[in-house]
Amino acid sequence: MVIHGMGFRAGMMVTVNGVGAPVSEVTPTTIVAMAPASGVATGTAIVQVEDLQTLGVAAINTGVSYDAESDDAIGLIAAPMGAVPIGVPQPVTVRAINVTSQTLAPGVTVTFAVTQGAAALSCGQSSCSVVTAGDGTATLFITPTSTALAQVTASLTSANSVVTEFAGTTPPLIAALTPNLFVAFGAIVEWPVQALVLNGSGAVLAGQAVTWTGSAGISVASGQSISDASGLVSNQLSVGSFIESVNATASACLAGTTNCVTFTVTPVHPETATLATWSGTSQYIAVGQTFAPAVLRVTDQFGHPLAGANVTLAEMLVGWTEPCPVQGTCPPAPVLGQQIIQATSDINGLATLTPLSGDGVAGRLLVLAATGDATLTFELEQHP
Repeated sequence: MVIHGMGFRAGMMVTVNGVGAPVSEVTPTTIVAMAPASGVATGTAIVQVEDLQTLGVAAINTGVSYDAESDDAIGLIAAPMGAVPIGVPQPVTVRAINVTSQTLAPGVTVTFAVTQGAAALSCGQSSCSVVTAGDGTATLFITPTSTALAQVTASLTSANSVVTEFAGTTPPLIAALTPNLFVAFGAIVEWPVQALVLNGSGAVLAGQAVTWTGSAGISVASGQSISDASGLVSNQLSVGSFIESVNATASACLAGTTNCVTFTVTPVHPETATLATWSGTSQYIAVGQTFAPAVLRVTDQFGHPLAGANVTLAEMLVGWTEPCPVQGTCPPAPVLGQQIIQATSDINGLATLTPLSGDGVAGRLLVLAATGDATLTFELEQHP
């Protein structure tokens, strides 16, 4: 684990729930330590940093999480409910939060299990575990396999759980695999879409012609496509730009029939967007190595991935400083470089930053990200 702060120096001791955590490196702003095994403990553990010279102690009450806490809860964002076509994969997305602090719960394990009836989970087992991402979400695909009522439960190790129930129906001849897109006002987005062509028993059909049309705000790349050996038809939709909160749609229809499926685009005010870390926002590497890309996720206020949102990223690279003296102030860190860049979220709501490099000079990269009214900060470190 990496602890960020100020005034650190050699000889400091770190404990997790009173158990010593071996310290491998100390800098003026960072301590790197190995968290001890959790044993039977779950949830958040208290991390304490003690200065053995001054006997000063700092406590981080939510420093380390050993999976879900007792007051972590889970909720559904998207899930199949009611009548669902047999053989068509459906996403189940949940979000874990801490009820007490009302904060997202990343890095906790969500177990998806078929608890009634018959359905196929995308992991190929009757129970699958998924770790929540930086925004507290976890997603698994579920495919109905019969007309009987089926129940899938998503649960945390704290025993908090949610349930979705559905029944398989004779599948339509065509079903959307990517039916929805949420896009920021003013953005133009390229949206690859897919549909699945099936027969009455749920088996895929190859060689079927499908015609495509789009309403105002959506242009289709191809007016017709043919299902492949897997029953899939694909197209590219050019979406936007929008200035009103009015949905736009595109349709894919089996040629010569009225059997169609709809793809829906929902315009969203970017001011209502939220911003969360996704990956690469906590890096501690040696000088000479290269930072991996840092990825943030933009969603609307209901948790749907938001495409086409502009994210402003302000970077400031400061030089490495020596440990603080026992007495006196810490030496100031020189500024090695700074820049402001723009990134745009993709159809999964992900915005990627290629971090500013120190060109072989050790330092810390401070990043401020903003979109709409949402802001987020993080640090990357390149130690000597």
